Amino acid sequence: VARQKAEQADKMKSLFLANMSHEIRTPLNAIVGFADLLAQEGSNMTEEERGEFASVITKNNDLLLTLVNDILDLSKIESGNYQMKKQKLEINSICEFAVKNLQHMVAEGVELVYKKNIHDTVVIGDKERIGQVLMQFICNACKHTKSGSITVSCKDEGKKIRISVIDTGKGIKEKDLPYVFERFYKGESAVSGTGLGLSISQKIVELWQGEIGVESEYGKGATFWFTLNK
Repeated sequence: VARQKAEQADKMKSLFLANMSHEIRTPLNAIVGFADLLAQEGSNMTEEERGEFASVITKNNDLLLTLVNDILDLSKIESGNYQMKKQKLEINSICEFAVKNLQHMVAEGVELVYKKNIHDTVVIGDKERIGQVLMQFICNACKHTKSGSITVSCKDEGKKIRISVIDTGKGIKEKDLPYVFERFYKGESAVSGTGLGLSISQKIVELWQGEIGVESEYGKGATFWFTLNK
């Protein structure tokens, strides 16, 4: 049994390194390639083309920075060095802040709203980490929702509060649902991102003894949710 566990751990490590190599190389190649094009002297490049190339470099810089931050978070969590504060927090203000600050990410015509179902409810948790998970859910919804709405909702469940992000996007196929919170899962390879955000979110929620989950019907949107203790 010990040997099997060691072999499985070795395979997981190799798979992780292989995925990391790919995820780092892709934006890095784009940054280097387009930077070289911009640096070429005597080219007939128009100002519009220069702007497009600069935009590609900025986008891939952001992707690379996100990847590095995700790796650091994952490393801290798995080594037991991830700091979690225990504070009394008013959940409505956290949700309102997240929705306000991510309005720029929604596709044209899509409505991002916070549906306030509870009033002045205090939870125990880490404001920064709660915001991190909630914003990850909203960003994920923005990527997959091209029409309709994205709704953040809170529900009082006695000793817990359930926070949900409900979208009207394309949803997730039933066969893919068990793998949504696994590392590097993207569903579709064309979707931007590191594939680590949801996995990190799951680990963060588990650190405060909460629950996390997803419900979806393909073609009819998805609901990602997590719970907080009062």
